Amino acid sequence: MLWDLSHALAIIVFVVSSIEQSTSTWSKRSTARLCFEGPMRLLPRQPIFQPVGLYKSVTYGEYGEVLKCVFCRIASGEELPANGKGSVLYEDESVISFAPREPASLVHILVCPKKHIRNCRTLDSSHVPLLDHMRRVGQQVAADEFAKTRTRKKGSRSHDSMAGTPFDDRLQFSFHAPPWHSVDHLHLHCFVKPFISPVLWVKYRQDTSWCVSYDAIRSEAESIAAAGEATTAATTTTIGEGSREPAESAGEGAAAGAVSRGGGGEGARRQPSVGREWGR
Repeated sequence: MLWDLSHALAIIVFVVSSIEQSTSTWSKRSTARLCFEGPMRLLPRQPIFQPVGLYKSVTYGEYGEVLKCVFCRIASGEELPANGKGSVLYEDESVISFAPREPASLVHILVCPKKHIRNCRTLDSSHVPLLDHMRRVGQQVAADEFAKTRTRKKGSRSHDSMAGTPFDDRLQFSFHAPPWHSVDHLHLHCFVKPFISPVLWVKYRQDTSWCVSYDAIRSEAESIAAAGEATTAATTTTIGEGSREPAESAGEGAAAGAVSRGGGGEGARRQPSVGREWGR
């Protein structure tokens, strides 16, 4: 019964938050569309599709190319984070980290890849090194920001109900799964708990249809072969099987001839290495 009530509360919270976000971000939309879009975000996980036009703060072209993305603009330095401070907390050649516009916990930061990746459901095994790097950066930046809160006046930390709890036990790393995500550019939420309100606790509650833990997404990505790896494996199998047939039918002489021409044996199974780009 308590479980059903918690899910009912979560649904109510997300209907309200979806409509509020649509109103603030896309104020030109009609009331009818807002009333439709909020409940539509409550649907279970759906297949990934390629949108055209404005979709969750990203504008896509006719063929799926990114025309404008708020996080891409922040990564390139064309735009400052809309978090009231306009500052970037960390940046290297592959990722950038900054505070969100509306923090949900005592410390709340985002870590985004600089290259555009749509969301956590578009990842495969080639992205695992990037995910690991994002988590390391998030943990370090969160620790630095948490250290700053400890130097402030006591009154500014009155909402810290977890004071005295070990730092590692206060960390949480999460992704919002589509269609619940707010920006269609991969970003990792890094929290130092507690959350500011019960509503935000529900919004970022892990192991739900809308919020997935870092570990779950990493395991899912690791189990999905990258496109290049799958193609290479299929090609290797086809060539390997084809090179064995002449040798079996024609005897040793045919096999020797195939090897001398580079058409069989080890030569047939050799494949060029496939590069792995994190942003693919």
